[in-house]
Amino acid sequence: MNAALAMSVIAVLVSLWALHWRRRAAIAAERSANEAIKSAAAAEASASAATRSAAAAEQSAATAAEALSFARQQAEQSALRQRKQWLDGLVDEGMRDWPQRGSVYHIVNREPSLTDGEIQEFVRAVFSGRGRTLAEADAHLTHVLERREKHLKGAGKRDAC
Repeated sequence: MNAALAMSVIAVLVSLWALHWRRRAAIAAERSANEAIKSAAAAEASASAATRSAAAAEQSAATAAEALSFARQQAEQSALRQRKQWLDGLVDEGMRDWPQRGSVYHIVNREPSLTDGEIQEFVRAVFSGRGRTLAEADAHLTHVLERREKHLKGAGKRDAC
């Protein structure tokens, strides 16, 4: 019976050893599960932070676009006001020079940046300020634009040489 007792003791020891390692494996599995939960929570927090960051960046971009649009509008309005003031100065000059020159062509010739629409507005304003009719202004406008066209063509021929 000695051998049977020895075998029983060995079987009990092997069983205890197996229970010990099973418990250690369960503890390790529980720790791994806890770490996985923590990792998932951190990933969720990171994703949430990235979403907030993207929303903030989008809002910032929208705000910057609005500010840029506002700045452009302000610059355009300022440029239009300056151009209008400059044209008003030309009208005043045209009204002062009218008695001596009888035309506004010299001003139009001196200011090549004037568009045809601005020239029309300019001539009509001078004539209106001098108490002349719209028909007279349009006749003078035609004359001024024809002279300007001839002058520009002549300048183009000289530049081509």
